[in-house]
Amino acid sequence: MSAFHASDLASNLKDLDLESDSKPLQRSLGLSWDVNTDNFLFQLSSENKPITRRGILSTINSLYDPLGFLAPVIIQGKLLLRKIVSETVDWDQPLSDETAAEWKSWRDTLIAIETLRIPRTYVPYLSKTATKELHVFSDASEKAIAAVAYLRTTDSS
Repeated sequence: MSAFHASDLASNLKDLDLESDSKPLQRSLGLSWDVNTDNFLFQLSSENKPITRRGILSTINSLYDPLGFLAPVIIQGKLLLRKIVSETVDWDQPLSDETAAEWKSWRDTLIAIETLRIPRTYVPYLSKTATKELHVFSDASEKAIAAVAYLRTTDSS
């Protein structure tokens, strides 16, 4: 960090009054971070891509989620794409009415993602907890694999 001047690191925040102004959205790990509520949130592209194999691939890949919060939603789109690929449809050929209806139904559920808020911290004062346990579970099927981790904490009282 010594290669960067301190004044350049937060150049877009020079006129920010931390006491009265609402804080702007920041980017962290490629995600939007609401500094006021300390939550991660998701902003989707409103561009409707054509209902073709290429358009579906583009929409699925536009859902950037490096931490896997959206994996349960994204996997449904990927499974639909797998089905389309197995039908050997050309990249820019319109999909069948049945497949297009499935796609539109899934795409319409993406709107709810913009209302999703995920707290950045699991436990506000993790250093003050008496015990910390990490529980990890995983499973697989023919269609997908998944893993989940839970942080269990207890306080001293």
